[in-house]
Amino acid sequence: MKKSKEKKNTRIARELTLVTQKDIPFSYREAYNSLRTNIKFIAANENVNSFVVTSAMQMESKSNVAANLAITLAEERKKVVLLDCDFRKPMIHCLLDVDIKGHGITDVLTGDCPLQEALYHHKDLMIDIMPVGTIPPNPTELLSTARMQRLINALKEAYDYVIIDTPPVSVVTDAAIVGEMVDGAFLVVRSAYAPLEMLQLAKEKLEDVDVKIFGIILSRFNVKRKGRESGYYYSYNDHYYSNDSEQKMSNDELVRQFQSFLLLTIF
Repeated sequence: MKKSKEKKNTRIARELTLVTQKDIPFSYREAYNSLRTNIKFIAANENVNSFVVTSAMQMESKSNVAANLAITLAEERKKVVLLDCDFRKPMIHCLLDVDIKGHGITDVLTGDCPLQEALYHHKDLMIDIMPVGTIPPNPTELLSTARMQRLINALKEAYDYVIIDTPPVSVVTDAAIVGEMVDGAFLVVRSAYAPLEMLQLAKEKLEDVDVKIFGIILSRFNVKRKGRESGYYYSYNDHYYSNDSEQKMSNDELVRQFQSFLLLTIF
């Protein structure tokens, strides 16, 4: 039993890797710097500042990407708020070690507290965090309310960037619901993990409700296997492998499958 627990903790620790950690690989840090640069161009060119971060399946590092993205944007003295809208399996407060004895998003939506009481400022990371709060019995219904839209609108006015972590879009509809309320979405795709059909389903679910997909973020790319030194190397000769079959798909084919996507970074 002890060994099983240790393995579980090791798996979680691997997923929760922040750019602020000591001895973080240079390539990992530069991957997020590259991602930040791309998002700044998107924000400036399209006059947008609010983004959902989601994935097709669980265990694709979406929460890790959302947190690191918020941290990296804040390093340029931008005012950034990170929302945890994964009402079923909230992760952000664990990832960033936030004391959530107080209120969160759900408490604002139910009228139990004002917006300011649900915001937590992380002095070290220089970002504001809005955790889930009280776990609700009806996540989808709560996210669908007009009050949720008003909350997001207020944050968009108050912050330079609003980053929202949501559940996998192929599993529940929450990401698509919140995606309609913001400027668009980024889809995190774990290398050599999610089957192609799950990625296509994720794309369809977002586009069915007119959520603009700004890009895909390919995570856990095995640099050593490809024999490259860069942590965010991209080549049309690399391959994406389905987890459930022997099917393989080159990256240019991946981009063709998701024509509206921009491959932002690989790390």
